[in-house]
Amino acid sequence: MDNLPSEWASATVGEICEYLQRGKTPRYAEFSSLPVINQKCIRWTGIQAEHLKFIHPDQISEWPKEKFIKNGDILLNSTGTGTLGRACLVTLNDSMPGKVVDSHVTIIRVNIGIAHPKFVFYWFKGPTMQRLIDELSTGTTNQIELNRSTISGIVIPLAPISDQEYIVEKLDGLLSCTQLGLEHVEKLLSTCRRLKQTIILAAIRGTLYQSTSEESQCEQVINVEEPYKHSIHGPKNWNGFLLGDVCALEGGSQPPKSTFSSLKSDDYVRLIQIRDYKSDRYVTYIPRSLARRFCNSKDIMIGRYGPPIFQILRGLEGAYNVALMKVIPKCELVSEEYLYYFLQNEVLLRFVEAGSERTAGQDGVRKELVLNYPIFLPSIEEQERIAALIKNSLDRLTNIETKIMNAKTMITELPSSILAQAFSGKFKQTGKRVTAKTLK
Repeated sequence: MDNLPSEWASATVGEICEYLQRGKTPRYAEFSSLPVINQKCIRWTGIQAEHLKFIHPDQISEWPKEKFIKNGDILLNSTGTGTLGRACLVTLNDSMPGKVVDSHVTIIRVNIGIAHPKFVFYWFKGPTMQRLIDELSTGTTNQIELNRSTISGIVIPLAPISDQEYIVEKLDGLLSCTQLGLEHVEKLLSTCRRLKQTIILAAIRGTLYQSTSEESQCEQVINVEEPYKHSIHGPKNWNGFLLGDVCALEGGSQPPKSTFSSLKSDDYVRLIQIRDYKSDRYVTYIPRSLARRFCNSKDIMIGRYGPPIFQILRGLEGAYNVALMKVIPKCELVSEEYLYYFLQNEVLLRFVEAGSERTAGQDGVRKELVLNYPIFLPSIEEQERIAALIKNSLDRLTNIETKIMNAKTMITELPSSILAQAFSGKFKQTGKRVTAKTLK
């Protein structure tokens, strides 16, 4: 480790620990007096108690005292793709009542005369350590693993103990600020989502703008009882229909998977799946001769299965599969753009969710349920005017959301940068030099 302050030293995890061991493989019971911590429990923010399991009462006596977690212990996930290297710092509350860890978790118990537990925890959380864990991990049969000797040999930059306490205090404050920033950003994004729904609901109720027509200000109401009780409102001069009166829903199809290809050619067409509306990562093609249902980029598509079900999608061209339905509007009655926004209203979503059915382990949209849902419609000209107003308002909110998301990305990246600076000595407070004698 280059360019460390002169007062710092490099030490291995083994040199700063008084206890470094994996847990044991337990025999589980539905409940007992001894909880066991597994990989699911361990989060950077602490132990998630809802994932705790329990040791069989007959086995409790086999667990020695040193294997019980203590205040200040670092619990490190030592196996598993996606969980390897995730850690938490044990608090006094976590340690009461007594708990142990299973064989997939390593207890790192530092010598507090040499190292501050939270200083070491922050090192494990930092970008240098996480990259190192990726490099050090070895595995057989898809089980990625960090064994005890590997963890023991990991090198950590060690500041004087007084500096460690100072750095921990600084990191606590800075990382707390970044977390508050993220929470604030999430609230702003939630506000944008609520505003979008407010705009859509106001539009389909005829209240998005103030009409001068006295008749349009009078209201008509349809009460829906099942499967989700609510009322549908519309101006008196709008006409009432069922969705089945103004559009049709056409399900997709697909040939056997053996005909799928990841390569594009003149004789093949893209097979559109729900996931494709989020990413082009899994683009799939099928023989054009076997394609039965087609959509273009302007067609309104409904995701039939979930979660989440009833996604209203648009923007791709190709043949669509059985998980999608195409909305075919009757243009003499309904504007396609107006219908696109109507289908996105959250009241309709709740109605569809309440009436969904499970097929092959998935929630599915009942086609007849959607077609029998009431809708109030003004004239085609008025629908197009309303759709344009919705689009203009939602576009503005989307631009705001994009800026908020950019801010979220920046804030999300800040902790790694802060931790990297902390362990390069940028938060230095001059203390007694760390020497080989200190580590003894």
